[in-house]
Amino acid sequence: MKKLLVLIMILMLSFVLISCTQNDIPSDKETPIPETNNPTIPETNNPTVPETNNPVVPETENKTPVVEEKEEDLVEITFTKTVSLRYEFVGDEKDKPGFAQGYLHVTPLEGAKKNGYYVVYLADHEKLLTEYDEFASFVITGSETSYYIKDGRYLPYEARRLVIFESKKQFYNENFKIEDASDIIEIPKEKRLKLTDSTFTFGTTSDIHINFESLGFGSRNKWVQTLDFYSSKNVNHLIITGDMTGESGLEDDYQYYIDSIKNSSIPLSNVYEAIGNHGNSSSMLPYFTKYTSGSDEVHPYPNSAYYHVFVGGNLFIFMAQELNGPSDSAAYDNFSKAQIDWLEGLLDTYGKTDTNIFVIIHSPFLNFGPGDRNNGTYTKMITFKPEYTQTMRLKALFEEYKDCVILSGHTHLTYYEDENYSNENDSFARMVHVSSGTQTSSYNGGSTMISDTDGRYNNTPYYGSEGYVVEIYNDYILFKGYNISTGKLIPMGCILMPTKAYGGTYKEPDSAETLPDDTNIYDILNGSGTLEDPYQIATEEQFYRLTKAFETSTSKTMSEMVGYGKYFIQINDLDMSKHDKYQGTFAEGGLRYTFAGNYNGNGHTINVNITSGSGNVSVFPYTYGVITNLKITGSIKGGTCAQPVRALYGQIINCIFDLNLTASQTAGIVYSNYGYVYNVYTSGILTGDPYDALSVNHNANKYYNVYYSNTYNSSAVTSTYGTYSKDLNAVKDVFNNKSNANYTEALNYLNGVEMIEVVVSNNKLNFK
Repeated sequence: MKKLLVLIMILMLSFVLISCTQNDIPSDKETPIPETNNPTIPETNNPTVPETNNPVVPETENKTPVVEEKEEDLVEITFTKTVSLRYEFVGDEKDKPGFAQGYLHVTPLEGAKKNGYYVVYLADHEKLLTEYDEFASFVITGSETSYYIKDGRYLPYEARRLVIFESKKQFYNENFKIEDASDIIEIPKEKRLKLTDSTFTFGTTSDIHINFESLGFGSRNKWVQTLDFYSSKNVNHLIITGDMTGESGLEDDYQYYIDSIKNSSIPLSNVYEAIGNHGNSSSMLPYFTKYTSGSDEVHPYPNSAYYHVFVGGNLFIFMAQELNGPSDSAAYDNFSKAQIDWLEGLLDTYGKTDTNIFVIIHSPFLNFGPGDRNNGTYTKMITFKPEYTQTMRLKALFEEYKDCVILSGHTHLTYYEDENYSNENDSFARMVHVSSGTQTSSYNGGSTMISDTDGRYNNTPYYGSEGYVVEIYNDYILFKGYNISTGKLIPMGCILMPTKAYGGTYKEPDSAETLPDDTNIYDILNGSGTLEDPYQIATEEQFYRLTKAFETSTSKTMSEMVGYGKYFIQINDLDMSKHDKYQGTFAEGGLRYTFAGNYNGNGHTINVNITSGSGNVSVFPYTYGVITNLKITGSIKGGTCAQPVRALYGQIINCIFDLNLTASQTAGIVYSNYGYVYNVYTSGILTGDPYDALSVNHNANKYYNVYYSNTYNSSAVTSTYGTYSKDLNAVKDVFNNKSNANYTEALNYLNGVEMIEVVVSNNKLNFK
């Protein structure tokens, strides 16, 4: 009986144990498997479970986990502490990550050296960041000392520590090991700025001086080396801040300079240059414009040495010092009124927007900003003197538009001299010094600048080359200064700045409300109205005011008409559909609004969306002058008639009109033609009867190289004088042919303005 009872108890205990064990097995439906034990199952081994057995998991339980970067723990390092290092952050950005401005305070302890140098390096959680040269280097005094880290300096995100050594040498020693440190301190976590997803990157260097090849420092080899370096950094846009050559042998030097780019992986079209102080006389400038001009550069007049270009959504303005010789920078006013007017127009247009503006001026300013020691010895620099009227205007502009970034070279000063950035205590635009790509210079601890050295090593055919890789982010611009010869980053040449330094995003004032209707058009335009210095149409408001001037003109004589004898140049694309007051120009037979100027569209576009209930409406009125190099797009809806130009008594040359026109009568170019038409292409939908791709009233048969592809009720339009064509490449070739019989006649009408080349892009006819 006892044996039976024992057996029963064993069986019952076994049953309980089995039940408990089964209940502890996790169920896929009830208990999620911890993520670390739930690797992704390959699809072939993870067949779809029938829907009845696969209930929808709430989103919070089915999200892909966000994997945050793992913070490396600082490795404990055994070293002999002989000094005490402290980092005091100062300045406007002292509480902001990434900004390094401050003081390194060093207090000697027992066993500290009495002479030599303190050399400070960046380190991560366990080792020196050997891709960087030293962060700071300063003399040991034997007592407490401090070293100033200048405004604009950058603390790399990967830097976790600062390591200080006591050294006999003032710069990098390959024998430095972190265990030999005299002190190691941690960089506060809140000072670490992680920059990701730059919006645009470019490289910049200066003073290539292909002509220095004869000096034995290998400028040609180092130019190729520089191009290879930027290619290795995946940089394919370059800004050169001047002095590609010298004063003689320009054809050969420029050819080598250009051929080297063509043989690199960097597209020639992506390299932009400012003219330097060398090769800058009137006889030498044609070499610069011949070899360096690109199709996307916007020059205020043909073969201008100054120009602007938009790259990566950023505006680059290339200034030209207008000199007679390479030593004139400090002895004369460096800029003409025309150039400063042009600069002012660009800054007025874009300086109060979110556009990043880089201004490239070859020479820096004497004893002002970076590029040389203050009160230094390099004298061939732009000098601010009251008698230099236009140079002082330039200074005033950059005191107003302080968000601009000015790039200059000229002095060749190495980044190791730590004279690379200044905004003159927040009173001026941000100025960045760009070192030489082939021949660096240094003070080397003295008071006189020495060429052919960076203070560490003398230049050789393979050593002595520096430049920046510039990374633009939404909120920051980072200049990473490189010793191109070694591939190392130079911390003293690494500069961080906000994209907008003074107040964030600007708002453009509503200029249409701030200007009275009787504003004199000439009072709001830059320029003087000559061929060399034309009035600049830069904004929608300015073009609107020009059309208002048309309406005030009832003159019957040429000399009293708007713009008579004056030149106008459009320097930006204009979208008049965004101007709430603009509704074109109304010109009836009894109201002969007239324009007699020379309007050069300069390859730009005017987009319109004009709607009028009655009358004749157009973009230009009765025109006795010249309209050239202009593209007009959009739509015009009128009452009696709609067309780009109401009536022509002058000339329309080298223009493209792509417009949908709606009215009782529509004309693709001009309602009544009494003038001369050359190189014009029209397209768009015509609605109205009568209609014509060229003109309703052909009062003169002066049409040359006129083509159209307009439609009416979905059918191709025909015209008496022009040629129907949808072969844009064929039209382009005709327009660009300078050997045809009427080209010379057309040039004579333009009075010195040149025709811009036409290209086909995005299945449209456009200007190059």
